[in-house]
Amino acid sequence: MSTNRVCHSRWAATVLAALLVAVGACGDASSGRAGTGQRPPHRLDGTWTLGLRLERPMSLSRTPVALPFTVSGVVMLMTNERSDVSFASVAAPTQIGVYALSLDSLGLISWPRDAVPTVAAREVVSPSPPETSRDSVLIVLNPATPGRMLHLSGRILDGTIRGKWTAESPLGGGGTFEMRRADTRLTDTR
Repeated sequence: MSTNRVCHSRWAATVLAALLVAVGACGDASSGRAGTGQRPPHRLDGTWTLGLRLERPMSLSRTPVALPFTVSGVVMLMTNERSDVSFASVAAPTQIGVYALSLDSLGLISWPRDAVPTVAAREVVSPSPPETSRDSVLIVLNPATPGRMLHLSGRILDGTIRGKWTAESPLGGGGTFEMRRADTRLTDTR
């Protein structure tokens, strides 16, 4: 693994740790899901690679980009144990986390450098038998930031999530996406 990828993984882990501290500081432990008897699914927990394929442009750029093209990044998700963490865009998420993805290359407005790129997700488990069900997933990048949200809706099949994404933007935009579990093993760079 390259030194750049190791540094990127460490940066993402640091951002996730900061998010965990921030979410933990929002209230007392008694308000968590653990006390309600609900146990959210854990299949989304972990580090994922995310590829967003832009198929419908978001802007009226004077220098149009040849479509389609893909922007790749990393998403880190963990179980949301708190019942009071919710968003208008995804109520009662089963997972929360952070991401590292260059959204400005899609035509979105650049983020301030000190902004934490958050993500919320909800897995909807199908009542169908496991051999015939294709479980649905809703993922929202920037769930608390109207005008900067990306909505991903897809299905889990064999450890891969595929589906469609749309930007919450006056200029529209969207395409397809694919998420795969990332190899999170760090190698010794000494």
